[in-house]
Amino acid sequence: MTSSLYGRILWIHLLCLLFIVWAGTTLQAQSPANPVIDYPVENGFTIAEDGNPVPICVSDNDFPGVIRVAGHLQRDLEKVAGTAPVLYVRSQTPFCPLMIIAGTAGKNEYIDSLIRTDVIESNLLQGRRETYVLTVIETQGETPGKALIIAGSDKRGTIYGLYELSKYIGVTPLHFWADVPVKQKRDLYMIPGIYT
Repeated sequence: MTSSLYGRILWIHLLCLLFIVWAGTTLQAQSPANPVIDYPVENGFTIAEDGNPVPICVSDNDFPGVIRVAGHLQRDLEKVAGTAPVLYVRSQTPFCPLMIIAGTAGKNEYIDSLIRTDVIESNLLQGRRETYVLTVIETQGETPGKALIIAGSDKRGTIYGLYELSKYIGVTPLHFWADVPVKQKRDLYMIPGIYT
């Protein structure tokens, strides 16, 4: 092979690499960087409206760290929306038209029922470590409505999911460590989808 052939092959490889990088950044730009916005969206979930956040529910059977971090999310929603949401810590999930339900697979019966009925695909959590899923579902029962589900494969997965929602609403971990101010928003809406 001649040096000009090597040069052509090198240029083709370089062009292919540039195309892959360009395509990857284009595809990444199409997915929302932050699925929480401050205006209503079709089939979205209302996290807070007019400064009133929806209640948060965790099982009293879940890990103490998950319950503690659910309290952190409650505090973070208060900083952003101006009003603290109700935090339910009980074995039975109360049914409200809108609520945030957080729990660990194997520790929260409601989360387990969502996995058993394939509302949450089992392959997203089972057999995985430190993994979470944030998604919006339609709830059934006495009070039909919607719920924002934060399901974790284990304790750390659920905690990561709770802190991820705090990040989405605008509270950075640097708020605690470096007094980074929190921008207040009276309205918060989640774009529908599955976030992991």
